Amino acid sequence: MGNWEPMKYNKYHDQYLEIDDQRIKFSQKVEELEATQRWYKEFDPNVTATIVGTGKRSTAKFNVELEQLKPSIARLKSEARRLKDRSSLGWNPRFWFSTERATIKANLSAKNAELGQLQNRLEWLQTQVKLHSDAVTRAEGDLKRYNTHDPLEFEAKIRALNLAIGAMSKRLQEVARQRDELDASLRVPLMELEKLTSKRNGLASDISRAQSLEDEISRAENGYERAQIHERCKQAFGDSSPRKVKGFKERELNGIDRSIKKLKTRLEEMAEKSSRMIRRLIIDGNNLCYSNSPKKFLGLSALRPLANDLAEKYNVLIVFDASIREQLRKGDQQIAECFSSHVRIHIVATGQKADETILNIAREPEDWVISGDRFTDYPEMPAVKNKRLIRHEILEGHVLVNDLGVDVCY
Repeated sequence: MGNWEPMKYNKYHDQYLEIDDQRIKFSQKVEELEATQRWYKEFDPNVTATIVGTGKRSTAKFNVELEQLKPSIARLKSEARRLKDRSSLGWNPRFWFSTERATIKANLSAKNAELGQLQNRLEWLQTQVKLHSDAVTRAEGDLKRYNTHDPLEFEAKIRALNLAIGAMSKRLQEVARQRDELDASLRVPLMELEKLTSKRNGLASDISRAQSLEDEISRAENGYERAQIHERCKQAFGDSSPRKVKGFKERELNGIDRSIKKLKTRLEEMAEKSSRMIRRLIIDGNNLCYSNSPKKFLGLSALRPLANDLAEKYNVLIVFDASIREQLRKGDQQIAECFSSHVRIHIVATGQKADETILNIAREPEDWVISGDRFTDYPEMPAVKNKRLIRHEILEGHVLVNDLGVDVCY
């Protein structure tokens, strides 16, 4: 089975990755904020202020020396140019090898050496000015960052992010459970889909081969060649007629296509049902006190185990008609004590209809109603209009809520 198939029908894979990616980003942000807090606690503004002062003084001192050095370099360059001009060979051969020219060249060499030393000093001073200026800029930036930093604000941000990360981690566990449950439900139908798809591909290949043989027969020049092709067809398919083979295979292919379509529809329905965002389940209490067939009053025998089971995963509220008190011969507190502490109970006022209360309460998009009633008298109510109604069945000692994958014995 291709890895993409479960992900195609199971939205919880993508949802898990999205939440986990956001959790990682929030965790990284917490690390950044905590690193800043540690820097703030370890930072010494006095030491940094000293660095700023020392750096500025050093920069000023180097700049003074730079300004003093520039005229000397300019003077030496001018003198070196004059000596170079004087030492040129010129047109007089006697000057070329004269003592005077040798003296000029010696002076030029000395000037160039002195100039080189001053230029090296200039470059060193320029480097020092940049290094100290950059250090001052960084230190001043750190001081500004320190003075504008609000540690209490950062702590509040860290707490808020950690709360969000905790909620995401909890949500990841829930999504992982939903993902794994849906994967388990999808496994068998997906395997069947893979088997049918493989069979379909084989049939399509056979049809193509039969069509090729039929085309060869139509092009054959004599009976001998046609007989040879019919024999090849029989060896390949057990029938010597390509047309018959193709017809049989096409009928089989049509059947496979119908099965694949039905199976894909089923998978899509499973995916759609599992993707419902359910925050709260509102149970039509009186409705679940009766078996489906035959109609029989069961009291709380079926409703109790169902509600307690659902309360392990969902926020569960049961709404009863006022008549339930007389039917069960119990007071409100006694009825509530029949259920898990996680199950909320509400009994409507005498003379009021539970149906209206149920539908009025189920107003949020993540509120779903469990009932055998279709509430056809209330088409305008959000839960009815948006089809947020889940049916149940009570049959042979079992309470079934197929849309939620629930099967509880009673």
